[in-house]
Amino acid sequence: MEKKLSPSRTYVAMCNKSDFSGFYFKKFSIPLPGKGYEGQAEDVSPSWYFLNVLNFVACLEEIIIWEDFQDLQDQT
Repeated sequence: MEKKLSPSRTYVAMCNKSDFSGFYFKKFSIPLPGKGYEGQAEDVSPSWYFLNVLNFVACLEEIIIWEDFQDLQDQT
């Protein structure tokens, strides 16, 4: 699967529940340099940022860019 960067710097983390019975989702944004987390580089990895800055105990399965959720369609 090709990894894409979000133009809005907004992502969704898909994490395993603690008992591995399913998943939960967390939306997050990576702040621009100088506007939040001061230690980050311009091209910080979304998975690194989520696990090292926001939630170091999560069991991360996948990172999805927010824009991929903007054109969801019902399956009929």
